[in-house]
Amino acid sequence: MGNTGIPAYLNSDLSIHQRVEDLLGRMTVHEKISQMLHKSPPIPRLGIPGYNWWNECLHGVGRAGYATVFPQAIGLAATWNPELIYRVATAISDEARAKYNQKGRVEVHDIYYGLTFWTPNVNIFRDPRWGRGQETYGEDPFLTSRMGVNFIRGLQGDHPKYLKTVATPKHFAVHSGPEAERHGFNAEVSMRDMRTTYLPAFKAAVVDGQAESVMGAYNRTNGEACCASTSLLQHILREEWGFEGHVVSDCGAISDVFKHHQIVESAAEAASLAVKNGCDLNCGETYQFLVEAFDQDLISEEIINRSVRRLLQARFKLGMFDSFEKVPYNFIPSSIVDCPVHRHLALETARESIVLLKNDDLLPLKREKIHSIAVIGPKADDELVLRGNYYGEPVEAYSIYQGLVERSGKDICVKTLPGCDLTSDSQKDFDEAINLAENSDIVVMVLGLSQLFEGEEGQEEGNLPGERSFGDRSSLDLPGVQEELLKAIHETGKPIILVLLNGSAVAINWANENVKAILEAWYPGQAGGLAVGDVIFGDYNPTGKLPVTFYQDVNDLPPFRDYSMAERTYRYFTGKTIYPFGYGLSYSTFKFSKLRLYASVIGLDEIQKVSVSVTNTGTVEGDEVVQLYVSDHEASVPVPNYSLMGFEKTHLVPGETKIVQFNISPSELVCYDEDGYGFIEPGRFNIFIGDHAPSNDCAIQLSDGLETLFEVVEELQEKKYALELGEGFCIEKLPYLFYKPKTNHTEKLPLILFLHGMGSRGDDLTSIRIQGLPMHIENGADYPCIIVSPQCPQTKTWIDLSRELNRLIDEILETYSVDKERIYITGLSMGGFGTWRMLLENPDRFAAAAPICGGMIEALYNPELLKAIINIPIWNFHGDADSVVPVENSDYLVKTLKEMGAKIRYTRYPGVDHDSWTETYANPALLQWMLSKTRKGDKLKTY
Repeated sequence: MGNTGIPAYLNSDLSIHQRVEDLLGRMTVHEKISQMLHKSPPIPRLGIPGYNWWNECLHGVGRAGYATVFPQAIGLAATWNPELIYRVATAISDEARAKYNQKGRVEVHDIYYGLTFWTPNVNIFRDPRWGRGQETYGEDPFLTSRMGVNFIRGLQGDHPKYLKTVATPKHFAVHSGPEAERHGFNAEVSMRDMRTTYLPAFKAAVVDGQAESVMGAYNRTNGEACCASTSLLQHILREEWGFEGHVVSDCGAISDVFKHHQIVESAAEAASLAVKNGCDLNCGETYQFLVEAFDQDLISEEIINRSVRRLLQARFKLGMFDSFEKVPYNFIPSSIVDCPVHRHLALETARESIVLLKNDDLLPLKREKIHSIAVIGPKADDELVLRGNYYGEPVEAYSIYQGLVERSGKDICVKTLPGCDLTSDSQKDFDEAINLAENSDIVVMVLGLSQLFEGEEGQEEGNLPGERSFGDRSSLDLPGVQEELLKAIHETGKPIILVLLNGSAVAINWANENVKAILEAWYPGQAGGLAVGDVIFGDYNPTGKLPVTFYQDVNDLPPFRDYSMAERTYRYFTGKTIYPFGYGLSYSTFKFSKLRLYASVIGLDEIQKVSVSVTNTGTVEGDEVVQLYVSDHEASVPVPNYSLMGFEKTHLVPGETKIVQFNISPSELVCYDEDGYGFIEPGRFNIFIGDHAPSNDCAIQLSDGLETLFEVVEELQEKKYALELGEGFCIEKLPYLFYKPKTNHTEKLPLILFLHGMGSRGDDLTSIRIQGLPMHIENGADYPCIIVSPQCPQTKTWIDLSRELNRLIDEILETYSVDKERIYITGLSMGGFGTWRMLLENPDRFAAAAPICGGMIEALYNPELLKAIINIPIWNFHGDADSVVPVENSDYLVKTLKEMGAKIRYTRYPGVDHDSWTETYANPALLQWMLSKTRKGDKLKTY
């Protein structure tokens, strides 16, 4: 009992650990076992309500009535926008809580109304034939990791005590078909492929995303059933990654252990094996045989306790045992479901997911020049196909035809016909469709796939009544006579826009060569038709990029059942493609320039900084996804051709240039031997930056990227620091010049922050190379410290950027070996004002400061502000003939500070105008004085 007289497990003032242990201690072994089934019954004597753990929200709350339906997961990946995916997941979890608050709290035993969601699917889409690849974030581990982590964070919320919902990345760990064999299939995979391809997204989900739950897969991996695998669930997931949440089996996977994998002979043995090896919750009924296993001493109560403890932990984190008012998520109202904000977010996301694959000057259409549009295709006016699978019921949805009607306006006549059926070889409807095309100005062909052709084994969802998904595909071609219909319409000579609805790559070789414009729309959710209309009419400039490779022929791929990554995905494929991974066009054009590295040579434990300029060279504003790929030139073991190691989506107006920076951490350069042992090898690495993955053999003309090399060495030599002035770009979007001394120092180095004057603002670092400390470095000066000189944006001054400057300093501290007790600041003119402001706002950060021909406006009116800096050594400089900043500013500040007992020196140059910094920085006395200071007191002079 707690102090309040209630059981400890009901006392929300106690820790979750204390409450779980108290409740666990009150339960019988049979009660504990009952809670390990996904349909956990109530325990009335303890006040534990029944709970159904099974819920879905792959791209919207699924199977529980009305909900906002966002694009299918593969479409979410095509946005290449992790921040957007976080917002989508946040909206989904809001709707999930609202549904739970409305119904689940009272009828918690109902499936699909709980708070534990078995999503996201972070399996790697290794082969386009896999029917469930549409549920993933594509073929790349890095992209999948970024998207998966943000989806998990959005689902689980950011409250310090309570989870909004529980996220469950699945299917751990090597799972991607064949669907028809998944209950008994053994995926044989090398440990190298495990570490480089199949495991990274799960590791990110657990370590970075802090997922509370993980779902095991149906299949075996290298002979071990995934839901009863010592290697996966114990050694990797818990011991290596430190996972502390619970593991749930896929539905029926525990019975597979004895029925199909035939690892053991009975249900009791299968249940005990799975629990012993770390699978805590059974979606299915097999764990009811744990009673029998316990009676036969196949499993101990201690092991059962371990699993139940993890399950109770999740329910306590969700606030299920706390009073209503304690849990903030309990106040999310049902009105948030499909609210206007979420509807707009669904439209925004659908727009960003659309990939423009081809455009021969046809798009965007001009409404004033169009009188009629024919929308032709078997799914042109089908709302069901928009949803993909694992979906909720949208309140309103727009098919492609309906969206074009809505977006065309009253002066354009839009008509539709199917033209053919997806499942039939009949061409009986061709003539009617051809006639419609001949009498229209523009033809929009809506072709692709459906859940019938790609989906989960036996899936009814997304299909017409009585139909079930075929599972995996055997071909990459458009099914039925869709291509024949496309060719027949093409014969009319009318301009064609091809819109693809599908969840995986299709081999549209003929279309790529003959159709003027092609849009990949995936399964775009409830707003799909509106989004396609917005792109076609230019109300939205497409920004999507492919999260998968579009191959030319299925025969170019290895056998589907082969889990080796050789010749799979852009990372290993060496054949010819239609469209490469990362590809997608825009109505604007972009140019990359000024590819810069922090260093041409780095040590094994150093971060490589990369920056590049991207310019909108077009006539309309748009987004570009800057992508960074790295290849290992001299690896002693097999490695990918290239690997994505960074990307950033950035918005630019015409003529605008932005600098994008990436950090390549040592862990991203790890390669693996056959046993899965990871190590970083010295050698040369190639960097490619562009708007798509590197591709030497593609059916289309690709834009050129930028390339450069850097070297990783085991022992740093002096050449490592012979950099002159390198360029960088910090997380706060400030470009900067960076200097490190030529001599290799073993001790931590001092750091000087140099702030330039008003005339050097902008985004061209050349302008700050010609003044102050950077100018002396350019002329050959060698300083025994790190010097960072950021550039102020054109529309700002340094006094506006204190937060950004602090973030820059923090980033330098995280990246380099800096003495935190010896950080200094100096600046001229506007930079002098910035120096004073930084001192005032961060008095504990700097060991000394040297403002030059600047001032502190605030102190002119409130001298009390100066008290914060009286203990900081300051050397102030000013020309007494300054025609820009009156010398009286400095006179007043110095006089006031001296009267307060401050440690301040003052040099007043007679007859010198505003350029007093020329003389200041030319005199070595300044740096001798500055570098002798430390926040703990004076040091011996080191310069």
